[in-house]
Amino acid sequence: TGPQGADEEAAVAAVELYAEAWQEADCDKLTESTTEAFRETQGLTDCATFEEAAQSFTDAVEDYQVTVTSIESGGDTITIQTTETFDALFDENDNPVEEPIPSTSEYTYVVVPDGGGWAIDDLS
Repeated sequence: TGPQGADEEAAVAAVELYAEAWQEADCDKLTESTTEAFRETQGLTDCATFEEAAQSFTDAVEDYQVTVTSIESGGDTITIQTTETFDALFDENDNPVEEPIPSTSEYTYVVVPDGGGWAIDDLS
């Protein structure tokens, strides 16, 4: 299911930008794709903290892909569900692995109007 209309397209773009922010350790992309409240809830209130967390993430995974599996608009929110696939370079005990471990995570993003566009306000 693809986005229907400009708002849903902007919401999907926010989710994609958020994924790029983590993969590139790009604080500007994080700020653009998320609300201030979200960053406070996630403990990502300053660039140094985020960039350190993002670097740890990029050191731990390869071939990160985000696939939107559903989009639901309701009132002032757009809920986007994703399947995110990647190859983990560490096991569950944080030990490096010889062969990357194919992994999948399912996420639900709540995207809201923010400034002139749409931004992630919740993630579960």
